[in-house]
Amino acid sequence: MRRALRVLGALIVALSAAPGHAGPRRIAVVVGNNQASSKPVLRYAEWDARRVAAVLEEIGGAAPVTVLLGRTAPELAAAFDAIGRSIRTQDQDATVIFFYSGHADEQGLLLGATRFGYPELKRALKGIRAQVAIAFIDACQSGGFVRSKGGRAVPAINVAFGEETSYRGHVFISSSAADERSQESDTIQASFFTHYLVSALRGAADDSGDGLVSLEEAYRYVYRRTLERTAATLAGPQHATYEMALRGRGQLILTGLERPETGVLTLPAGLGGEVFVRSPDGAVLAELRLDGQRRRQLAFPPRKYEVRVREGGVLRSALVVLTASSETVLAESQLRPLPLEAAAVKGAVLLDASGAPATKRTAAWLAYELKNGYLDGAGPLSGVRLGAVRNLGRLEIGGVLGYAASHYDGTDGFDVTLHEVSASLLLGTRLRAAAALDVFAAIEAGGGVVFQSARQLDAVKSLQRKRPFFQYQGRVGAALQVVAPFSIIAAGRLGQLVVERQGGVVAPMVSGLELGLLIRL
Repeated sequence: MRRALRVLGALIVALSAAPGHAGPRRIAVVVGNNQASSKPVLRYAEWDARRVAAVLEEIGGAAPVTVLLGRTAPELAAAFDAIGRSIRTQDQDATVIFFYSGHADEQGLLLGATRFGYPELKRALKGIRAQVAIAFIDACQSGGFVRSKGGRAVPAINVAFGEETSYRGHVFISSSAADERSQESDTIQASFFTHYLVSALRGAADDSGDGLVSLEEAYRYVYRRTLERTAATLAGPQHATYEMALRGRGQLILTGLERPETGVLTLPAGLGGEVFVRSPDGAVLAELRLDGQRRRQLAFPPRKYEVRVREGGVLRSALVVLTASSETVLAESQLRPLPLEAAAVKGAVLLDASGAPATKRTAAWLAYELKNGYLDGAGPLSGVRLGAVRNLGRLEIGGVLGYAASHYDGTDGFDVTLHEVSASLLLGTRLRAAAALDVFAAIEAGGGVVFQSARQLDAVKSLQRKRPFFQYQGRVGAALQVVAPFSIIAAGRLGQLVVERQGGVVAPMVSGLELGLLIRL
């Protein structure tokens, strides 16, 4: 019986997008904009939009899906006009789903240097004459969009349908109340609201277990999970808010998990903890919490995924391959132990729900260094190193510039001064060892020039030499945060330097220590 309900529900979702079908077709407008005048640049708003567009196409029955990234208010207005003309021309009922991720204020959506006001947005959604209009707004102060009609921040949409045979009206859902800020997370590489909305639509919100995700289930899941993850951040708790004027009978289904183009990942009963489904490049695609009492299912396009399960202080991982039109069951025996996870506000630095500092994607440091002399008779060199790295998931890449000098008494009565200028590329990794402590390891390779000048103490004779060199070295260390976004770093290096000398090329070992200040940007 449950299987039949799933197939029937998936068929309803599929037919809603089928050309010529008598039921309402589904049309989606998805907008993402990382930039707005005088506002910090967002990291993930446009990526949020891509993820929502994908889930609406794959299992939401939406066709067409219009995606606008980095566009302006006039271009959004033109998209609404085109959809309205399409609905009127085809003379067919339609459900329109609108999604926005980006900056906003109490007056409207901020698209680059333009604003699309909330009254204008409501007129546009209602003016296209769709049978049902559903809007999701993920932006700071987006509660202003629903406030004028008595929007509420409550855990569940209380749907009281009448006796009509089809749905009519609208539902507007915002990511935060009118006086709240919507927040992004580097850990999940998305905003919290959109991350949990996508997770909900892919099956995390399917509390009934029928393979269908209703509007009520999706809102309940997004409200609860967003509030949980933002409760301890500096920006404060974030409450999803809604305004609804909807009439109909039964549940309004948003997605159906079993479709021919997708694969279904089944998490069996008995498995507990937090589950994160990640793409091969490390992006978190969905998240849900298992109670260990019953199985849960998620739908994705056919490909390989990493599934991470965190229960208590234990993190385990498994690779699964999903195939179209089939179910893949994750066996607990597939999970292998791993070594643990962080938030930023839409445009600002935050702490995550555990109080740990946010993992930023870019870091720069300035450090004092001391290393051994590597030429005959040379004394220790001291100087400075300036570096920067970019975090790419598990890897960090970057570059380092260095300057060091030494003054010592050489052989044959010479007074020697040595200057070294270097540049190198860096490839490494960084792990969180504790709430405010990171450890890192890297390999550096590069080169530079040594300038050496010498003069006899009686000033009778002087010499000057310029010698290019190549070097490679390993670097390990730790960064301890003192006050966000600053950390103290200490590191050690060991490697080999290849330099020309009189009589040939030598390759001495070089070791060094550094102590400095790091800032995460």
